[in-house]
Amino acid sequence: MQLNHSTATVRIRKNMKKSISKLYYIIPVIYIVIIFLFLYLQFRGSETIRKDMGNTHILIEKSRGTGFKPVSIKKVNIEYNKLLFSFSKKTPLRLIINNLTSDLSIINYKFLSDGIILKYDRGISIEFIGRGEPENTLKVKVTAPLVSDKDNRTVISIPFNINSEYKKVVNNIPVMLWKNGSSSVYLSLPEGSSIDKNKDNILLRYTKIDKKNIIDINTFRSRDNFNPYLAWYSEHLTPVDAESFTGTIKAYTGKAYTGWIKTRLDRKKNGWRNPDKRIFFNEKIVASALSASIDRNEYRTVFESMLKIIRREIKDRPGKNIPFITSVFYGGLKKYSSNLQEQDSKRITGIREKVKTLDKSVFDNQNLVTVILDRGPFFLIQELTGFAETIDFSQEDIKTSLNLLNYYIEISKNLVNNGNYNNRILKIINGKILPDLIPYKDKVFITDNKKNNKKQAGGNTININLTFRAGILILKMLNLSIDKLPEKEKYLFIGRKLIASSLSLTDNKGILPLNIRLNTKKQITEKKGYILPEDIYPAIAGLLKSYYPEETPLFKYLEPGTWIWTTAGIKRISISNKSYVFTLAYPVRQAHFILIQGIKPFKEIIIHGIRWKQDPSYYRYPNGWFYDKYTKTLFIKITQRKRYDRIILNY
Repeated sequence: MQLNHSTATVRIRKNMKKSISKLYYIIPVIYIVIIFLFLYLQFRGSETIRKDMGNTHILIEKSRGTGFKPVSIKKVNIEYNKLLFSFSKKTPLRLIINNLTSDLSIINYKFLSDGIILKYDRGISIEFIGRGEPENTLKVKVTAPLVSDKDNRTVISIPFNINSEYKKVVNNIPVMLWKNGSSSVYLSLPEGSSIDKNKDNILLRYTKIDKKNIIDINTFRSRDNFNPYLAWYSEHLTPVDAESFTGTIKAYTGKAYTGWIKTRLDRKKNGWRNPDKRIFFNEKIVASALSASIDRNEYRTVFESMLKIIRREIKDRPGKNIPFITSVFYGGLKKYSSNLQEQDSKRITGIREKVKTLDKSVFDNQNLVTVILDRGPFFLIQELTGFAETIDFSQEDIKTSLNLLNYYIEISKNLVNNGNYNNRILKIINGKILPDLIPYKDKVFITDNKKNNKKQAGGNTININLTFRAGILILKMLNLSIDKLPEKEKYLFIGRKLIASSLSLTDNKGILPLNIRLNTKKQITEKKGYILPEDIYPAIAGLLKSYYPEETPLFKYLEPGTWIWTTAGIKRISISNKSYVFTLAYPVRQAHFILIQGIKPFKEIIIHGIRWKQDPSYYRYPNGWFYDKYTKTLFIKITQRKRYDRIILNY
């Protein structure tokens, strides 16, 4: 029994030695693994930094780093009024050059007093500057080294997200709007950039704005009646002040004038050459050349030159209705009046038929209101206005919309009670004209695509005539008495920009293309048709306050059917029971003719402070007049003695 017990004890001791020897090695290993695990978890953990700057909230997640591995930035969020810029491996900033895309990594950041700068590889940085109340804005500036990119195909892709049920990419300009409670927020990009709403990416296209090649995004809360088009165009296109605008108009007129008196004129064939090589006589060219010559002190020379052309035209084509619009320069008012009366009945009949059949082409006549006020019947205005109100301009093409705009402007200008039309004028401009504008290389044009702003395949068709008209009509709108018109200077800027952009396409004779084609890259790929300068010069003469024949209704002063036809500037009209006083502006020592229609017989007429007797041969003298009591037409010739001369009719 003792032997057996000893043997068992020896065996137990041997087993204990084996167990102790294994634990002796395993336990330290476990301790070491645990220590390294804690160290690994400590240095592997991320650090979160938060900073609020007004309405801008910044969050940064980064690793703590180790002695072997530097700190890495995992995620950066910049949030502003429901707009979130989130940069991470899943949603990186991207550089796109010639359609090749590279993901960029954040290598560092720096807090500023009012924002943060994120520094990326490849020398790119993006700066966020937030402003609190009252500005309440976020400005994002991307800076990159100068890139040689002849095709302008370098793009920075910035991921974003907007947590709002209402968000809208604005038509034709790189702008996005969204709601933040009771306010709206506006995000604006430079020209050439775009917003990919489907992929939630802002695509900033490099344009060489300055040596640093900087592109800005501006985001701020909108004001009441905020108009994104007025804001964007005034921010991103070069301003057009009064001096530069006048210089553009005069430069264009100079080219047109040279064409009228020299380069387009064929004296042998007694006419002017068109771009299609046809030669024709056009009395509008005569009137335009005479008007433009006055400011150049060449009136007498041009007067005699054009008179020879008119006399030859009369000789070659006896019975032709000339002089007509040039009668205010050369005389022949009685013939003008009788010919006009023959045309009037046809024009009024045509207008009434179109109104009856609801034919929208009735508004194609740009002098529609003048024709009706001066030739009646007056109730046609009411019928036309009622017809116009039934037309939904938002569903019409741009030409019809401009025709309606012109109609309402002329109504508001010529009728005493114009308050009812101003809202319609602004609705057409804000709801149709501005949304159909297209920016192009610091210029702006208007599209001529199908209804409802549907783009034609391959780009946009631009109608230069409609672009020019839109600019003229916006400037005319500004001459109306519209109460509390917001942002008047911005409307003025867009009106001038449209006109200047149109005229920038002129050749050396003042001839413009009728249509141009912009492809999807906004490059001009096609030019079609032409616009002759004499067809748009009447509007240009109005801008320059030059002397071009114009019929002006006197409805606001007298009654329907009264009007004045003159090339002089009408400085003032004063009407009382005792007298009618017309103050007219015209160059000193220059003679011109005036027709006043529809006025009642008067006792005497005073010109240059002198009572003049009437004479049927008044046109033979420097000054004179004749009154046709049957047609109530007054014919006057006056040679200007002062810058502003008065014609007084006493009763």
